[in-house]
Amino acid sequence: MRILILAAGSYIGRRLTQALSGEPWAEVYAATRRIVPGSRAGAHGVYVDVLDVKSVAAAVAQADAVINCVAGSAKAIAKGAANVYKLTAQQARPPLVIHMSTMSVYGSATGVVSETSPLIADLGWYGRAKIEAEAHARAHADAGGDLVIFRPGCVYGPGSTLWTYRIARLLESRRLGDLDSLGSGHCNLVYVDDVVRATLRVLRERSALGQVFNLADPRAGTWSAYLNAFAENLGISPPAHQARHRLWLESRVVAPSLKITHMLVRRSGMSEWTPVVMPTSLTRLFGHDIQLDSHKAESLVGHWTSMGVGLKSAAAWYRNHDPQHVSALPAN
Repeated sequence: MRILILAAGSYIGRRLTQALSGEPWAEVYAATRRIVPGSRAGAHGVYVDVLDVKSVAAAVAQADAVINCVAGSAKAIAKGAANVYKLTAQQARPPLVIHMSTMSVYGSATGVVSETSPLIADLGWYGRAKIEAEAHARAHADAGGDLVIFRPGCVYGPGSTLWTYRIARLLESRRLGDLDSLGSGHCNLVYVDDVVRATLRVLRERSALGQVFNLADPRAGTWSAYLNAFAENLGISPPAHQARHRLWLESRVVAPSLKITHMLVRRSGMSEWTPVVMPTSLTRLFGHDIQLDSHKAESLVGHWTSMGVGLKSAAAWYRNHDPQHVSALPAN
């Protein structure tokens, strides 16, 4: 099976490329905008810019399955999805498409949310763009295309920029720690290999076509539990106690100045040594009372990686990571 991974340089894209490259039934085409075509890590490297119709058309024409991991800008997410699904549908034998969406499509919804819950575009450009991308994906399915949509929660594990590296840096600097009641929101963590396992199941069996799946470990617990457990795995004990006013200062006062600093040093290669931004979106999430209902996905995942196992692996990676292989954190 010829599998095209769009945004293969993203966190989930890299992990999928590694996993699929070891499967005898898979011929992997790792598509990014920044590589010279050729072979890489058991996969064929190809140039694809989802905003460039010609490059998308050439890539999907050779694929039996497409995994859309595109993130980046709002235009890349939404307009890119429009291009991908339009050109996929034009093939004589349209490939299966697995669309990687996000829990952000539920916006400010609270309580337990299932795959049939309304999509709410009220928490910023990222959620809005992902909702638009899903609309293109659903139109493709309605027209008869083979499609599966995944809505992962917070994807963590070795190599994760946001939910391993960023959080570990904040814990180490004691700018983040024990949130107590401020971290009462459900953290909706999902270990990256659980996302990979669900994806491979769909590819091997062409199962669950036309369906949407939330992906999150139902046992993950609160943000306070996650941060305290991660601090313990990192050898930070006891973690710093975070008062409400400190979180407010971090997100409202410190974050804006750090964003400017990151923009200035990003091209210098010194971003590893600059303080990590704690944006308002992150501190808001700590208290957001939302929990993904992911029971439906258990038929694909099989078993969820426990937070204990996942954080041990994530902490080991962080202690031994190479700064040159950690992509720059987004400033927002």
